[in-house]
Amino acid sequence: MAAHRLQVDCRNCGLYRLCLARGLGPADREQLESIILSHASLGRGECVFSAGDAFHSIYAVRSGAIKTSFTPSDGHTQISGFHLPGELLGLEAISDGRYRCTAEAMERSDVCEIPYAHFEELARRAPELHARLLKIMSSEIGYARRLMMLRHKKSTRAQLAVFLLNLSSRLQQRGFSAQICRLSMSRKDLANYLGVSVETVCRLFARLQADGILRIQKRSVHLLDLPALRNIAGLSAM
Repeated sequence: MAAHRLQVDCRNCGLYRLCLARGLGPADREQLESIILSHASLGRGECVFSAGDAFHSIYAVRSGAIKTSFTPSDGHTQISGFHLPGELLGLEAISDGRYRCTAEAMERSDVCEIPYAHFEELARRAPELHARLLKIMSSEIGYARRLMMLRHKKSTRAQLAVFLLNLSSRLQQRGFSAQICRLSMSRKDLANYLGVSVETVCRLFARLQADGILRIQKRSVHLLDLPALRNIAGLSAM
């Protein structure tokens, strides 16, 4: 997908406090803006990058939603994550020089491309930028580890509750309601991510709705009882 340079002003972006520009002084932020490439909008199903592609850039989701997936030796595609505006893509490729997963738009989306060679050079001059990237990577690793532990120890119902609470928390950081989650992913994709059947996901949603814990309206899920959802997840807070 060809990139087109556009005027990028992080201060005027609603994701300013979530993305890499957070905490940078005016001079460093201006330098970061100068190396950002902004892609034209992606249509649903278009890829930011594919597994096996040579690594050259990290990406920030500016609008829409992106799913990442990989295909192990058994040939069964596994979805590894759903990424919201303000979140980064491609970090796992830094270590070995190739993207390990495919990043695909689930709906019309925009991403900002940050060439990594330029980013490294800038990070050497702006330690705050390097520290910010490390903090983001640490947070992602921590969540992935907690999710892996949950999959071994908790029921699928608890895993779904954890997913919804995490999504709620991430949306709240973006200024949206913590109780209304728009699910950009299909039930099939969510089932794949959780490692269960589509029928199981639909049955779990139906049960949670019957219990008055949530209400489903098309692609929106209204979380009516967050304490009950945390109790199902086995978490005191998110």
